[in-house]
Amino acid sequence: MSKQPYPSPDSQRRYFDQPSAPQSTTNLLPSQRTSAGSLESLQASDNGAVHANFARGPSRGPSVKSTRGIESPYGASRANAPPSLIPSISDKFSLSPDPAAWGADLSPNHPEPDDFLHNPDPRRDKSTDHGGNIFTGRGIMNLGCLFILGAGILTLFAGYPLISHFTSSPSSFFGGFNVGGTNATGQVPLIDGNFGLIDQDTPKDAYTIDSYHSPGTKLQLVFSDEFETPGRTFYPGDDPYWEAVDLHYCISNLALPPILMGRQFCREWYDPAGATTNNGALEITLSQKETHGLNYQGGLISSWNKFCFTGGLLVAAVTLPGTNNIHGLWPAVWAMGNLGRAGFGASLEGMWPYTYDACDVGTAPNQTINGLPEAATINGDPGVGGELSYLPGQRLSRCTCQGESHPGPVHEDGSYVGRSAPEIDVFEAQISNDAGQVSQSSQWAPFNVSFKSCIIVSNVY
Repeated sequence: MSKQPYPSPDSQRRYFDQPSAPQSTTNLLPSQRTSAGSLESLQASDNGAVHANFARGPSRGPSVKSTRGIESPYGASRANAPPSLIPSISDKFSLSPDPAAWGADLSPNHPEPDDFLHNPDPRRDKSTDHGGNIFTGRGIMNLGCLFILGAGILTLFAGYPLISHFTSSPSSFFGGFNVGGTNATGQVPLIDGNFGLIDQDTPKDAYTIDSYHSPGTKLQLVFSDEFETPGRTFYPGDDPYWEAVDLHYCISNLALPPILMGRQFCREWYDPAGATTNNGALEITLSQKETHGLNYQGGLISSWNKFCFTGGLLVAAVTLPGTNNIHGLWPAVWAMGNLGRAGFGASLEGMWPYTYDACDVGTAPNQTINGLPEAATINGDPGVGGELSYLPGQRLSRCTCQGESHPGPVHEDGSYVGRSAPEIDVFEAQISNDAGQVSQSSQWAPFNVSFKSCIIVSNVY
């Protein structure tokens, strides 16, 4: 293609070669270029080609000659170069913005050569779309994943609360209401090493027992110790529930009547070495050996200041050693209120064996005031002149005045609750006339006339 010589400065025109291309099916590109006329137009030739006519551009200002040339695109001379030397966008792309002006048939009814790519053909596409069947392996996996995800979310936020509500059982406290005996929800914690409140070796059928006091009522197990673990020791700090004492127990004679003073247990020293576990049982050994200036060494374990409970039933299985013609040193299994400590006389003074919550003569020393009532001075213990009571008086009685020492609690009327340390003997064993004897007793004060209990038929079991 030849270029036209430059015209005069007042009517400059510049043309650029456009690459040749095959005839478009949309007839958008011209097949040849012509220049004539005064207006920009597109004219269709007889064979359907589009011819572009380019008019003269607008008159530009007078050209300014550069003294440095126009080679540098960044130099000031390029900005001052003649307009005819600066290509413009309109010179490169001189098509009309309206496609209809190009001669293209934009009607949707006009077929185009590539329409077959967009038109569906069931026969042709059957091999790829399987005839439109949606039950494919991929579809089933997609829907299955969505179903499982939806079911999981529904179960988590709706099903789980309902299932928990109808299948959960109320938590059992197992009677553990002492400070440190329960967790944040009130349940008794399971301690490693079989040191929980309920021994792991306790059979399940022993978790409940019928009540003797209320037939038809079940009592729930709150504490057990089967002593199955061999070699347990009970020195201070060894066991969470039991502790063997290290003392001469005869100090308790301060709370005993004179007739019992000098009994054989005053010859015995209780030592932690005398208590251990063996063959699935607690073994307390009485040894004839000199210790602390005494003739015998025995053992006594206590739960004082370890755990306590109010009411209920105490069950123990005990085997006494030896024969019934050998005198022992008063073996016993018994319980006492936790305000008193066995073997520590100061804790028992005025506490054992009271269990009284009234303010009357029963709390006074010897249960008398100015020698009255007379019934408290006769028909009592013959070993002490027939006196009914030789106790020093209840220390923490309901008669305690405001401001005096008393740990409480307080009744609604402002008076203190009488507190003390009564004793319940599961059994006490001894030998008398070469025959074994076992007694069960409860030691409660103040005493009734002639030590007669107020027996009610429902209380006799």
